[in-house]
Amino acid sequence: MKVKTLIAAVLLLFVAVSIAIVVLRESGDKGSAEAAPAQAERAGAAATPAADAPEHQFAAYYFRTNVRCPSCVKIESWTNEAITTHFADELADGSLLWTTINTEEEGNEHYVDDYQLYTKQVVLAEFEKGERVRYKDLAKVWDLLGDQRAFGDYIVSEVKSFMAGENDETAGDKAPAEGLDIGGGD
Repeated sequence: MKVKTLIAAVLLLFVAVSIAIVVLRESGDKGSAEAAPAQAERAGAAATPAADAPEHQFAAYYFRTNVRCPSCVKIESWTNEAITTHFADELADGSLLWTTINTEEEGNEHYVDDYQLYTKQVVLAEFEKGERVRYKDLAKVWDLLGDQRAFGDYIVSEVKSFMAGENDETAGDKAPAEGLDIGGGD
């Protein structure tokens, strides 16, 4: 009987340690992954178009909802890192805006129709004189969640190509200037 009790105790200890490791890993990932979205939202708030905004402008949006899974937070974090690292000059001069928009906040619901949103998405948009002329959904972000380097390379490549006019898969109808609206903030 003592052998069975000993084996049961060892197995229970193993399960408890395994659970503790998983919880610690998840909480560690969340802590670092949640810091970057806050930075992205601060960057978005700072990128509000000024009165002297360029006539030709690009925007990179991360559209989200109130429900935030670890993958969604990771997409926002990695997109923020790629854009703020590789497009600092464009962000500084206002030719590129980067922001996170919660489509469930009052006043932001129109983005769902404006950009044909169906999930949390990274979208690039081009504006001329305050009117959206085209946009592109970067849907591959979901496929690249297992490889941060490939994810970042994809974002950088797509933004560069889009800004060069090379890869718009969705030509938006002329949209009103509220397309540049950074939203109610998060």
